Amino acid sequence: MKSKKGGNFERETAKYLSYWWTDGDRDDIIWHTHSSGGRATERLKKGMNTAFQYGDLCPTVRIAYPLFDVFLFELKRGYTTEVDLLAFVDKLDRNKDPLIFQWWNKIEKEREQAGCPYSLLIIKRDRHRRVVMFNYGLYKEMEENGGDWKYSRQAIIKYRGQQLVILLLNEFLECMVQEIVLGMRNDRLGRG
Repeated sequence: MKSKKGGNFERETAKYLSYWWTDGDRDDIIWHTHSSGGRATERLKKGMNTAFQYGDLCPTVRIAYPLFDVFLFELKRGYTTEVDLLAFVDKLDRNKDPLIFQWWNKIEKEREQAGCPYSLLIIKRDRHRRVVMFNYGLYKEMEENGGDWKYSRQAIIKYRGQQLVILLLNEFLECMVQEIVLGMRNDRLGRG
């Protein structure tokens, strides 16, 4: 069963992203998925795909579809002592990935199943701000499409052949303007 803390975080983040996508006009265009992606997982076992039901968030109305054509969202709340970025360097058990990379591997698998180009892992530890982790390829694509990375607090991590970026969610959203998302979507769908 899902924790109350995690469910509240999903609802708060859905509203936060709804306001961001609509320039503050609406808080209801994004919501949490049915069973946090469980419906899509069960249908996939039967060979059926389920639009917009992978990950933790989904669109509730058509105006949010472009965002979900580009991104799959996974949210994690809490884990204040368990999320340790140094663990990817000094972890004693080399056979088991640190927790944050276990999450990343899970969302990447779901992203592939959903057919999305990019994953966004949003994490909020207790008494900390929301951060987002994503593939360095997205970082470069945003930069090439006018994204301005002038943030002082970002980390670029290389781990087991992957290059990932972590920064504050609000700074990511300031850079990831709607025009960039729409351009990425149109490129993906072949609409130049």
